[in-house]
Amino acid sequence: MQNEQNNDKRTPLRGKGWTPRAEKKCIRTDNATGGRGRVVMRPVLPENKNLKPFALELRKRMTLSEVLLWKRLNKKQLLGLDFCRQKQIGQYIIDFFCLKKMLAIEVDGDSHNEKVEYDAERDRYLESLGIKTLRFYDLDVKLHQDSVVYDIEKFIKSLA
Repeated sequence: MQNEQNNDKRTPLRGKGWTPRAEKKCIRTDNATGGRGRVVMRPVLPENKNLKPFALELRKRMTLSEVLLWKRLNKKQLLGLDFCRQKQIGQYIIDFFCLKKMLAIEVDGDSHNEKVEYDAERDRYLESLGIKTLRFYDLDVKLHQDSVVYDIEKFIKSLA
């Protein structure tokens, strides 16, 4: 019976109302010389493989605001942190995500005015996984890009 309970913790869905938590997993990173590398603890987040084609399509069809912000987050330009775009977490696709800081960044356009409850549900789910969410309006990213990036930097520094 004890073994069954341990196995249940690893299954993606255990029943109604169950919210998976991000588990930490040992990952060995190999160094360039082919040595043993180092062991790093990284969270393993729930993922819906069925969303992958949709996420890939979203990467191709990014909004202007998403493109502008991605140019500032890409290639570790922001505090040396690695961000990915259109990350699948559970049943949601996050605009930008930093695994090291467990930070989701969302750019909300006009369509999000009707999705207040959906966004609140998504935020609660991400919070249950230990992920913090920052939201910015589409227009703010377009018109005040430097301020948005400054706000992100300020928030990340407050986490440390």
